[in-house]
Amino acid sequence: MAGAKGRGRPRSPDVSARYEQLLDAIGRGLSFDQVAQLDPVEYPWAAHWGGSTARVAQDARRALERAATHDREIADTYVTLESRRLDGVERRVQQVIARAAQANDNATVLRAVDRLIRLSERRSELRGLNAGSSTRNTGGPVTPTHDDDELGRRRRNRRTNARLAHAQAVAASEDG
Repeated sequence: MAGAKGRGRPRSPDVSARYEQLLDAIGRGLSFDQVAQLDPVEYPWAAHWGGSTARVAQDARRALERAATHDREIADTYVTLESRRLDGVERRVQQVIARAAQANDNATVLRAVDRLIRLSERRSELRGLNAGSSTRNTGGPVTPTHDDDELGRRRRNRRTNARLAHAQAVAASEDG
């Protein structure tokens, strides 16, 4: 139905600007009643409410929901970017472990394994998976997805392989 207001429809620039002005006014300490009574000549964005505190409150709720959604999107983007950065660091640490194990450099292997553990802890913190945490960064319940399970399985396998490489390096150095 053309012209009908839909929840999934993007807001017009006028609505976005009004929401921003409303949140700014509330942030400065104005009550809904005070915002509803603003002079529309001096504050043209306030004319929309026509003195109705209920309409101001409704728009404030919508503006806050929109801001929260935007904040979650930014947080999700940050988590994705940070996860990719950590993946790159982990690949580099795995290379260090492989070279150090071949060179029988047990101290370097152990330091690199410690770094893997710290990377894993950082990932858990980033995704809100630490012990005692019941929510992810999005504020919702923790529900591991197939990707999380698969990623976790691959990481566990890499850690196990690193430990095995280390144990083999130690055994070889003891035999030699």
